[in-house]
Amino acid sequence: MVVSFLLIFSFAAYAMLHERVAIEKQEWCYTGFMRIERGLRTAMERRAFKNAPKKKVSSSQSKGTIKKKSTASHKSRRLKSPPSELGRLYIGALFDKSSSPGKDILYKTAANMIKSLYGNAPFYQEAKVAKLEYALLDALIKKGGSLDKIESLAALYPDDPRLAQIYYKMLKGTPLFDPEKQNGYPPLEDYLFLNNGESKAAVYFCFASKPLVQALFGEKLSEAIFTEEQLLFEKNQKLIYLSKSELEGLLSKNQSQINLAALEELLDFGKKPSPLKYLRGTDNPTSVTLKRTL
Repeated sequence: MVVSFLLIFSFAAYAMLHERVAIEKQEWCYTGFMRIERGLRTAMERRAFKNAPKKKVSSSQSKGTIKKKSTASHKSRRLKSPPSELGRLYIGALFDKSSSPGKDILYKTAANMIKSLYGNAPFYQEAKVAKLEYALLDALIKKGGSLDKIESLAALYPDDPRLAQIYYKMLKGTPLFDPEKQNGYPPLEDYLFLNNGESKAAVYFCFASKPLVQALFGEKLSEAIFTEEQLLFEKNQKLIYLSKSELEGLLSKNQSQINLAALEELLDFGKKPSPLKYLRGTDNPTSVTLKRTL
């Protein structure tokens, strides 16, 4: 009788404890949701205010006002984390059946990005897979070939259970990712994206993130690009990114072996950003991530 009572009491206590933990976890996530929701709403209101028509000031009102000379600061958009929508690598061409030199460069660039972003992650170092970045990329391409339509990277889970587990961690990322301090690792869709059915350049050069430039051009040449852009900033006191002709001159000066004709298949040198389609934010303590369409 006593044993039965103790068993019943134990089960009841466990159920109550389990329910309490679930409630606390739900409250914790809800708090994170509200924090990031508030942050996104504030960002959207700021964008609306910034884009609102400005009231013109008459010459009489502006008379006597002293304009302060602003001092520009060099904060390249290449260092933004996560990068802007146009700062990511578009890999849609990898799922085309056609072949081209540009596609070969895109394949190597995507593999280089995967290794640079996740090479220091414990799951990457512990994986016993030779050239993991290429094995994973090949698995994604194979999976994409079996699908009628690919909506997002989340649809490309590899069939191999080992690679699928690694891919899950890459898609999820860590809450506290700092590319400068090399802490954590980012969600994959922050740096690679796939939107099937739309014709896009693989790389919008003027918006390309630092990891993307490094993956495309290599360490030595990418440093030459960043140095040249720093010199342009110091000379003009405004952010200037290399034009097509300036990049070609830099490649020639550094005796680069990169195929310029193949490179032109991938690059877009447009300097005017397309309108943002959404805002995205992550609450670091809870890892809750939200997207809001603009």
